[in-house]
Amino acid sequence: MVESNQRKLTEKLEDVNRRQTELDDLLDIQRQTLHKVSGMNSEEAKHQLLEQLSRELSNEQGALILKRERELAEICDAKAKKR
Repeated sequence: MVESNQRKLTEKLEDVNRRQTELDDLLDIQRQTLHKVSGMNSEEAKHQLLEQLSRELSNEQGALILKRERELAEICDAKAKKR
């Protein structure tokens, strides 16, 4: 059970790292696009995108935390039923 949980955690960490790379790439593309379209300077565009990214990441983190809590509750319930 512990090995399985460790494997799942490792997979999730790899997924988070992959998503972070994707988000970094998207952030760069969006910043460049905003700069071209809106006439914002680079710092203004960067600030706006970082705020947007922060909101999106907070939402994803919240969803991930809730999912993990549910998984842990299921594991605890299963262990309790075995006893």
